[in-house]
Amino acid sequence: MFKDGVTTVSAPVVVVAVVGVVEAVVAVVGVVVVHVVAVVGVVVVVVAEVGVVVEVAVVGVLVVVVVIIAEVVVAVEVVVDTAEVIVAVEVKVVVLAAVVLVVVVVVVVVVVVVIVVGAVEAVEAVGAAEAVGAAAAAAAVVVN
Repeated sequence: MFKDGVTTVSAPVVVVAVVGVVEAVVAVVGVVVVHVVAVVGVVVVVVAEVGVVVEVAVVGVLVVVVVIIAEVVVAVEVVVDTAEVIVAVEVKVVVLAAVVLVVVVVVVVVVVVVIVVGAVEAVEAVGAAEAVGAAAAAAAVVVN
């Protein structure tokens, strides 16, 4: 190993040293690669999970929106149907009131006509009675 102040190294020692250095480099590189792969894997998993969460959230929001729209449509239909029913009932009530009013007017007119006719007939009866009475009086005068 030592010869004339010059250090010489045998070939096996050089080979072992080189192999050791290579193994150390490979080990370090391997550890780095493993960590990089692990980090990439974690990032991929996180991104996938975030994507799933976002998709679920979007679907949930869409479902909520659809449900709200459906509820609004149903509410509008109920309001419209109720309004139609109310209008129909009001129309029926107005028509019924008009019919009742017409019937009342007809009854009043009939009653007034009956009263007027009765009064006219009474006046005529009184007139006829007076005429008969006058004729009877004239006949009595003639007879006497």
